[in-house]
Amino acid sequence: MRFWKAVEVSLLMVAGQCLLLVGCRTTGTELELTAYDLAQDQQKIAGFLGQEAERFRQKARELTHRAAVYEHLFGKDSDWVTGTQLLVESYEAAAQDRERTAETHRQAAQGHGFFFP
Repeated sequence: MRFWKAVEVSLLMVAGQCLLLVGCRTTGTELELTAYDLAQDQQKIAGFLGQEAERFRQKARELTHRAAVYEHLFGKDSDWVTGTQLLVESYEAAAQDRERTAETHRQAAQGHGFFFP
């Protein structure tokens, strides 16, 4: 019985080390810290913000569908529907904000500098 307990503990330790190794590896590209290419940095920031804007838009689409389901279940004037619609508006506004900021970074990457309205 002690043998199987030792085997179980060993397997758990190996599994934990595997998870640690997988979690610590890098999957994306890193910024080149030795090159002072600000355009590269601005393009990467713009790309990240564009992806974030798309995630917010996707969340807004999902919540729009959820609001329709809530409307069917609880009625049009339900707090569930109203709250979900407010979340949709919030996510859409956040997506637009991220897209504007991404465009600012794209302009900075092209040498136009930062323009904040």
